[in-house]
Amino acid sequence: MDKLVTIIVPVYNKQELFLHDCIESINRLNIDHH
Repeated sequence: MDKLVTIIVPVYNKQELFLHDCIESINRLNIDHH
């Protein structure tokens, strides 16, 4: 179980960062268009 967690947590964190970046760039685009 511990091994699984140590594998999943970094991957999850990466995806969250990726999502955050996507949202940020979308927000920027929206601001640019208005």
